[in-house]
Amino acid sequence: MGRKYHPLKDPKYMSTSMKSFFRKKLKAQLNDLHRRCLAFGKTLEEDSIKEPDFVDQSSLNQLRSDHLAYNKHELQHRYEIELALQRLYNGNYGYCLATGEPIGVQRLLAEPCAKYCLEAQISRENLKYFHR
Repeated sequence: MGRKYHPLKDPKYMSTSMKSFFRKKLKAQLNDLHRRCLAFGKTLEEDSIKEPDFVDQSSLNQLRSDHLAYNKHELQHRYEIELALQRLYNGNYGYCLATGEPIGVQRLLAEPCAKYCLEAQISRENLKYFHR
């Protein structure tokens, strides 16, 4: 029996095995998003039937609005996954875009699309918060 790979046990950061692990993880997320987008499209088609009752129509309009907001979020997530895959192919996946330092395996396991190490991400969020 083969041992199951786990990136936390890999002594070399961004080894070939680690890159392969995260590539599979990102592609699985992309496939999952694709399935949800297809389901979203079917739901919109089913919901497009006009209801004669104003209350029912209003409820359907709210549901449609909620679906569109959710889909917008999903499209943004898809874009982030595609950027992460591009960084993998370019060889800079796993390294902070602000500092060049390793992002860290635990952070990538939690958020495979992470672009920044924890310190840089906190700094960026603080800048956004204080510049409102």
